[in-house]
Amino acid sequence: MTSISEKAKLRVLNDPKLQKYIKDINLFHKWNKIKSNMTVLASLKEVSQGLIINDEIIIAKNSDKMKLLRYLDWVHYDPKDLANAIMNKTTQEYYDKQLSHSRTDPNIWNDKQREKDMKEYYANRK
Repeated sequence: MTSISEKAKLRVLNDPKLQKYIKDINLFHKWNKIKSNMTVLASLKEVSQGLIINDEIIIAKNSDKMKLLRYLDWVHYDPKDLANAIMNKTTQEYYDKQLSHSRTDPNIWNDKQREKDMKEYYANRK
């Protein structure tokens, strides 16, 4: 038997009128692919680069890439696997695993000091 709060969460997840409005059609479709595999609510914020989920992950607007907000490198994601990582609160492990995915762009920097500086900057900001 589900509790009232669980029923309310499921109602919000399944009722388009109660969900946050996403203006960009690409982001809307990407979010629907992820959301269809989720059973928990997520906070959303649309920004110029893409869609921020739970103030932790950003989904790219024009590609199947995602990154953690405090990281510099983008990785390829699978909507179902990302939804599972969000629900299980294992997004860091999922991101680390996806860094070695064949569809993730290689991390090749010509200026190693700039790479170090940028990664420190992203790690320390919030």
